[in-house]
Amino acid sequence: MGISPDFPQAATQSSVQVFPTSTQYKFQAGPVTVTLKFTTPAVPTDLNLMSQPITYIICNVASNDGQAHQVEFYYDQSGEITVNEVTTEITWSRGTAGPLTFMKMGTKAQKPFDPVGDRVGINWGYAYVAAAQSDSLETYIGSDTSARSSFASTGNLPKGDDNRKPRAVQDQWPVLSLRWSFQVRANAPVTNHLIFAYDDIYSIKYYNTPFEALWKRQFASAEDLLQKAESQFQSVLSTTSKLDKAVLSQTYTAAGAQYSTIASLTWRQTIGAHKLVWNPIKNMTWLFLKEISSNGDFSTVDVLFPAIPLLLWSNPELAELLLLPHLSFAADEAPIKYGLDWAPHQLGVWPVADATPQAQEQMPVEETGNLLLIAEWLAKKDKTKFTSKIYPTYKKTLDQWAAYLTSGYQSPQNTGPIDLNTDRGGNDLYANPLQLPANSQPKDCQKKCIDDPNCGAWSFDSCGKVDCWLKGTDTATARDSCRASGQIVGKLVLPDPGNQLCTDDFLGPIPHNVNLAAKGIVAIDGYADFLTAVGRGSEAAKYHTIAANFANYWMKNGKDGDHYRLQFDLPNSYSLQYNLVFQKFLKIQTFPEDILNNEASYYANHQWNKYGSPLNSKTAADGRAFTKLDWLSWAGALSNDTAVSQKYWSAIYDYAHETNSRVPLSDWYNTKNADQVGFQARPVVGGFFGYMLLQPNGNDQLHF
Repeated sequence: MGISPDFPQAATQSSVQVFPTSTQYKFQAGPVTVTLKFTTPAVPTDLNLMSQPITYIICNVASNDGQAHQVEFYYDQSGEITVNEVTTEITWSRGTAGPLTFMKMGTKAQKPFDPVGDRVGINWGYAYVAAAQSDSLETYIGSDTSARSSFASTGNLPKGDDNRKPRAVQDQWPVLSLRWSFQVRANAPVTNHLIFAYDDIYSIKYYNTPFEALWKRQFASAEDLLQKAESQFQSVLSTTSKLDKAVLSQTYTAAGAQYSTIASLTWRQTIGAHKLVWNPIKNMTWLFLKEISSNGDFSTVDVLFPAIPLLLWSNPELAELLLLPHLSFAADEAPIKYGLDWAPHQLGVWPVADATPQAQEQMPVEETGNLLLIAEWLAKKDKTKFTSKIYPTYKKTLDQWAAYLTSGYQSPQNTGPIDLNTDRGGNDLYANPLQLPANSQPKDCQKKCIDDPNCGAWSFDSCGKVDCWLKGTDTATARDSCRASGQIVGKLVLPDPGNQLCTDDFLGPIPHNVNLAAKGIVAIDGYADFLTAVGRGSEAAKYHTIAANFANYWMKNGKDGDHYRLQFDLPNSYSLQYNLVFQKFLKIQTFPEDILNNEASYYANHQWNKYGSPLNSKTAADGRAFTKLDWLSWAGALSNDTAVSQKYWSAIYDYAHETNSRVPLSDWYNTKNADQVGFQARPVVGGFFGYMLLQPNGNDQLHF
């Protein structure tokens, strides 16, 4: 929305409202009022509807002076939305679909899945603009200048399409344009609507197999989709209106107007990053997520994890569908065998899943804890309804992940079982290998690792007899026949995860991360309840015992006076212990509840800037004192005191309301001046709905 150089400024925006499924503008244009509404059926309780790639653009015009007026309304859509580079050649056509006339535009050379990544255009598929045929409607495909100048001067569009095609998008900028001409009378507003749709042909390539969007299971063609979109127009408006009211009402009841406003703002940003597809290999629906702006990774686990509260609250089935690709990959069902003991980090670069286990950014405790926690929530919510697709099919994988998290139990942190003879890729702790005395032996390198609190694996050059690589997070991959290597099983896992990366990897490794440890410990405790839910209650006590043991270590070694540390080995530090909130989501008591309440109060009373608490003591020392919106909202949910929680919602509201960074809601911002630090439009803001999972009286799931 904005002022175009092709038209005089004939309208003034008087308001805009953002609802979960709709954005509504009002304009004053001389003697008429224009209400312009964009509605996307982002309805998570209806998977078929949610998967339809359509947006309704609805124009209502009313006389505001009691007189009749002649009105012309113009819309156009350029070919830019179909390409990555404006030098790419596009072509176009038109047709009919039942009562609709439509215009269609896309690249001449359709090359699905090229390019991949973030901040790139799709470059394949077709954009559609459709509207009901009528005497008041004109449509034209041609240059933007021709369409706009004709409308501006005459109120009409040029006669006959521009057929100089294919041509580059930037070559006189071809547009799909339409105009309505009608009269509004006093007390008789006129409403028209158009449908924008995008058929991406293929949505995902999963290890060389293309997957289509789920909506294609319902419709034989995009034309059929358009007809359905038109016939369901009124019912969709009714459904989305009910959804919008329900979300606003329930969030307002839970935490007031500021909380409700941010919840509304985050809805489509979260839902819009997800894609429902049909897996033809397994004949079932899968759900994927794009990371967005931090990079273009594909179903990144530590991005879907903060986004998950919105899915759990609105429709837990979506969370199960989101887990399936990761469980399948980890269970070696993909052509590329996974073979690691812990959960994957991501599946590839959007929209192509082709990641190998060795090429991933390894976050073993982070990602394993994330996926287990989601599975545990689903099992406790309704095992029959929400875990039937993941269990018992992936029983072995889930048990393996739980075994990984508990592998350090009763194993001193610097010793433990040693797995030899596999070179470990991993993250080298130091830029260069250690230089040992001439003719050293593998055991000398092994001892260096045992003695280093950040080392979990090592590699020794058994040919040169000198070089010794010490490693933190490890990946199992043979590299060189001259290497004698090993891993200390159970070291750098839990209760102290050593030098592992966590989701806040933009800060680099945070060794001995207290918050990361909390995630893994809660996941272990939650696995006991998971086992009980799936009929294996006799095995639950083991996990409760291990979690209690690890929790005691955490409380003893992580405490720093009146709060908990950033790192076990770093006194006078703090971190938002946001991972503790999953204890509340799961309704378990891994840690005393006082700890959660005290942490939330500590941040609010001792580490607070105008727009919230910095993420940890390191970021607090940074001039930007930045935080993460998703984690800050989880910190606010730690408290049982609504006044404390409200301080968090107010800070986040003020940030969103007052920031000078005019970008889709950023989750990484400066707590002193509300400026964006990085990231935007990411689905992680769905984490803001975490507080809704804690509401009493069964209101922890959307109902409308």
